[in-house]
Amino acid sequence: MLKFQLGYGNTQLTFEIPKRNLCAILTPKPLTGIKDSVKAIVDSLKRPVGTPSLAELVNANDKIAIIVSDITRPCPTHKILPPLLRELKKNGIRYDNVSIVFATGIHRKQTPEEQKNLVGSNVFGKVKIFENDAEDYQSHQTLGVTSRGTSVSIDRRLVNCDFIIGVANIEIHYYAGYTGGAKSLLPGVASREAIQQNHSLLFQPGAQPGKADGNPVREDFEEAAKIAGLNFILNVVLNDKREITGVFSGDFVKAHRAGVSQVDQMYKVPIREKADIVIASAGGFPKDINLYQAHKALDNAGYAVRDGGIIILVAECVDGLGSKTFEKWIMESLTPDDVIGRLRRNFVIGGHKAFYIAQLTKKAKIFLVSSLPDDVVKKAFMEPYKTIDGALKAAFSYLGKDARITIMPYAGSTLPSEIKS
Repeated sequence: MLKFQLGYGNTQLTFEIPKRNLCAILTPKPLTGIKDSVKAIVDSLKRPVGTPSLAELVNANDKIAIIVSDITRPCPTHKILPPLLRELKKNGIRYDNVSIVFATGIHRKQTPEEQKNLVGSNVFGKVKIFENDAEDYQSHQTLGVTSRGTSVSIDRRLVNCDFIIGVANIEIHYYAGYTGGAKSLLPGVASREAIQQNHSLLFQPGAQPGKADGNPVREDFEEAAKIAGLNFILNVVLNDKREITGVFSGDFVKAHRAGVSQVDQMYKVPIREKADIVIASAGGFPKDINLYQAHKALDNAGYAVRDGGIIILVAECVDGLGSKTFEKWIMESLTPDDVIGRLRRNFVIGGHKAFYIAQLTKKAKIFLVSSLPDDVVKKAFMEPYKTIDGALKAAFSYLGKDARITIMPYAGSTLPSEIKS
């Protein structure tokens, strides 16, 4: 028997499978974390990609806005902000001229304690901190419209700033290609209307994981960022231990693509065959904080499972479904076809997660190991289980004792690529 542990919230779940059943273990290619991440950040700010150094771009009296990720992302903001703020201070920027803006998009608000943990105790209280409220249309200002029809409506507190910096980590995203880069601005600090207009592009060709250039959603982000004036990014890439392996700062397209190359090197994993059963962990907290976020792991697992197979998604979902709109769509929908048809007729942000789950059920059964109530899981077109062993036993009963199993410990950021012989 082979023994495995998969991330589940802040803990691990253990299970065993017969050795003869193992098809593959899809894990990121290991890259060693940078020993001195502070030095790497400072060096990157001095030699950015596609722009002059940060010191050449900012002026002493500038009002600076730093957009950072919220609790649903693994970005080590608390490690990035101190050296960034010190570099700004060296160039005459006073802390009272700096604002930190959480890119919450349409996610829930965070508690002060969560904010403090994210930015670090050494930063919390030194500078102004606020969150984007996508539902409050009065707090947003429209600066233009992209060529694809998206209103560039962003938090007006950023409009009055002289210099905007986006801080994030880069990883594979299921329809925007990748996170990071211009995504800090849209959807990060945009209105719900703008986010919905942008996300409706996910039906168009090219809106897929692991594709940046030629991806309509990503290109719409970048056009919006140009209109709104995203001046600079400071993005990092993390390995599976959440260590920083690369720092990429500068132009929000060129620096982002440099980071994307490292992401591809680590997280695009070739496969030899599609499995009967895929056991996929979102990677633990915060990637499995709710089903809305954990769905990304489910989507990636879909590329590794054969038609008619089974995906066992391991995700604690301590925050439940994670979106009121997503929850409404799940609770109101009677069948997967109902979801698919409704969203194609009338796109609603939040409903798109239900759409992706519904689409995947056409290909494979989905078993969910989580803390969610059974009735909620069933409404989401999945079968509920409390243990991996229980889900595996049921999967074997469906597909037989010889079913081939692929395991994805970090499915939220691992993309199975083309089958190679």
